[in-house]
Amino acid sequence: MKQIAKLLALSLTALLSAAAGAAGGGAGTAPANHVRLGLIHVTPGGGSIGDLLDSGVGAAFSIGREIRFGDGTHGLEVDYVELAHVKLKGEGTPYGFHMTGSLDMTPVLASVRYSLKCGDRFSIAFGPSLGVTFAKGSTSVTPSDDDTVFTWALGATVSYAVSERVSIDAGYRHMRLSDIEYDLITITDPQADVFQLGVRFKW
Repeated sequence: MKQIAKLLALSLTALLSAAAGAAGGGAGTAPANHVRLGLIHVTPGGGSIGDLLDSGVGAAFSIGREIRFGDGTHGLEVDYVELAHVKLKGEGTPYGFHMTGSLDMTPVLASVRYSLKCGDRFSIAFGPSLGVTFAKGSTSVTPSDDDTVFTWALGATVSYAVSERVSIDAGYRHMRLSDIEYDLITITDPQADVFQLGVRFKW
């Protein structure tokens, strides 16, 4: 946990420093705060149990700031906090006997994405995310347990501006987590493909 906390602190510091430096150097369009609300579809894969879990749908929320440079065609999208939750269920014989189980995942991430406008209404943004995931798991043969693990992701988002203050966002990211260690079971190399659809409000 101490190593995770140190790594998260360093990651957040780097992300926020990059955003602050970019804001100081740009003389373009004024930054705009934003809140994004949406749904996520998570498809687990890889690792020791990824192929045994079914896809799941969850909710996501983020708050951040948009910084535009020059003529406003490019800039940065900084999400200070991205919070999501999804519950995955599955069954199989990963350890030689049949079991059913569930995995509750709550990622808490910070992101920096490079944003490029493609015309008056469309824009695309891509970049990394870093943070932690709170993972609570249980099976039919083991008690409920929880762990907090380092998480990173890389993805892209396409946005359509309905108005100056409202946008519709659709995105994809590949997410990787450190091994989830419970008392009786260790989930190695967990990862997921995450699709997101949401609405972003600016002010």
